Amino acid sequence: MTERSVDCATEKARRLLHKRVQVHIVDGRVITGNLSCIDKQQNLVLQHATQSYSTINDPNGERQLGTVIVPKQQSKSCHVELMPQERGAIGKLLQPEEPPVG
Repeated sequence: MTERSVDCATEKARRLLHKRVQVHIVDGRVITGNLSCIDKQQNLVLQHATQSYSTINDPNGERQLGTVIVPKQQSKSCHVELMPQERGAIGKLLQPEEPPVG
């Protein structure tokens, strides 16, 4: 990775801080919280996190977790929850970067 691409990736990550994210874990759990940190190993730290689950007795269950660390190896996918006015700006941010010409 070039220094420019590292700076670009850092800036993209910085713009996602404090956004509400939904992380799907490899074991099927879904954790939603405010993104407060992405470390060097790409682990996610979420604050005010909740775990969503579904059982026969409680099909829309939710459990309060507080602050959690989601290891990169356990994260299957991550989605940013956006307000309508944020969709355009953040959508452009999440697009793959085009390679430099020349």
